[in-house]
Amino acid sequence: MKSKIYILEKASRAMNYGIGTYVKQLTNCLLSSKMDFCVIHLYADCLETTIMDKGGYQQISIPTPYSNIAACLQYYSRNVAYLLKTLITEDSDTRIIFHLNFLPDNNLVKYLKHLFKCHIVLTVHYTNWSFSLLGDFDLLKRIVDKKRSKLTQSEKQIVDEIKEYRMMMKRCDLIICVAQHTLKALQELSCIGTSKACVINNGIADCYLKRGKDKKLRQKYHLEDDEQIIIFAGRLDEIKGVPFLIKAFERVLVDYPKSRLIIAGDGDFNECLRGTKKCWSRITFTGRIDKRQLYGLYTIANVGVVCSIHEEFGLVAIEMMMHALPLVVTDTSGLSELVIDGVSGLKSPIRRIKRKRSPDVKVLSEQIIKLLDSKTFALQLGRKARKRFLENYALEVFKKKMMSVYEALLN
Repeated sequence: MKSKIYILEKASRAMNYGIGTYVKQLTNCLLSSKMDFCVIHLYADCLETTIMDKGGYQQISIPTPYSNIAACLQYYSRNVAYLLKTLITEDSDTRIIFHLNFLPDNNLVKYLKHLFKCHIVLTVHYTNWSFSLLGDFDLLKRIVDKKRSKLTQSEKQIVDEIKEYRMMMKRCDLIICVAQHTLKALQELSCIGTSKACVINNGIADCYLKRGKDKKLRQKYHLEDDEQIIIFAGRLDEIKGVPFLIKAFERVLVDYPKSRLIIAGDGDFNECLRGTKKCWSRITFTGRIDKRQLYGLYTIANVGVVCSIHEEFGLVAIEMMMHALPLVVTDTSGLSELVIDGVSGLKSPIRRIKRKRSPDVKVLSEQIIKLLDSKTFALQLGRKARKRFLENYALEVFKKKMMSVYEALLN
């Protein structure tokens, strides 16, 4: 019996970062597996529905709705299902899987199930409450346990969203979580049961670059040979903890006055710049750069830092591990699962300051200094980080798990 997989993605800022990378790696896996598949791009920036040949698969792009009010979005989800019904030919000998890579409203899953004989797979890349509450699951549980009359408007939205997710996820055949903490949270919120949920960590193609071109790259970017380079990569959002990294870097400068912090990513530059008055000349903001440039910077960096207050998985961390870059991460959510403290990197705690979760600036700076103090120790951590990447987060590992999931559903 034949099969066809439809990968659904949604135009959003996240598509330029982690989710976009995930979908790209998934399509590469499917291309190499010779499975028949199609990518469906929702909320696309186009005037009409288009179908394009992408070399080995087709992409269907469906334009964004004219309004973003709730009722309109619900109609959009329903109409997408009916539109796909006209575009997808259902043969009696073809099994269909819809693989969703965003959290849809209940209508999309409901109508796909109504119109097609299909399996629906949902990968949970993030949850909205994790962003709004900065990953504070204890606070989330307190909100869920409150009487509705005691809830604020924003808290009501969170509670209603969880109810919507429960209904939607019950209709899915399989929920894939990218990290163990996500699975645990969804189970505690009664969104999913153990029978139709699993954890499959993200995986990326091994693009390891050796450090043989250190001097040339340093010359290219006008960096001194004796500068200690600390690098951060990611969006400049509150949840990424960049202002705390800048404060930690000020402490690092006391011991290593010729060190440089490179911040690679786009976002709220003004918020970050406000905290740099004491060390303007030692911080470089690159803006968003392509992977080739970023990976080049990893080869000349001494320390990589991922200091998020919450991270669903931690794609940047595994990219740094892939390059054997000595790494400091905050001990939170997905990052906690990626790094073994003192073995494949160092961890820095999250503290609750004035009821708000924040990276511990003092410990963060101490962990960075520890790696700068001992090149031997740093290189050892880097080598073990790369080994852990190859064993757990390389694309072949991801591909094997995903193909097993698809085959189990189809059989």
